[in-house]
Amino acid sequence: MVDGSKQRLWINKEEASSLTVAVGPVVLSAIVDAKEEREVAVVDMRNVFIQTNNEKLKSHHETHIVKVKGSLVDILVEIDPDTCGPHLTKEHVVSVICLEILKALCAMMVSFLPFCRKLRKDLEQLAFKANPCDICVANKMINGKQFTVM
Repeated sequence: MVDGSKQRLWINKEEASSLTVAVGPVVLSAIVDAKEEREVAVVDMRNVFIQTNNEKLKSHHETHIVKVKGSLVDILVEIDPDTCGPHLTKEHVVSVICLEILKALCAMMVSFLPFCRKLRKDLEQLAFKANPCDICVANKMINGKQFTVM
């Protein structure tokens, strides 16, 4: 559910966790960056999950359904009443609609792993090499200088 409640218990932690760079590589990179007076940038990649296909992690997942509740449902019905209206229901007094999603969704546990796989593949296509100590770190030499993505 999009409201933060528990999701499928049969999905193991590795498939449902967001890969995050460990603290050690971040600290070491910051030390090297300062010592070598490297340029550093922090970037927010917007809408990354909706660019990622919704992979089926297990054979029993034919589709992924997300249950949306509350004011977002009212907005969806207002935007597209012909499509959403017939599927609108109420749980007590709260508007509810169930949607099949075709792309990954940031609030779903299963979205993190496909996104991480896509990002790693995209970086490797740009000749970045994954760090053997932390798969969330990738490096590439550009004009004789190391470029690091975490």
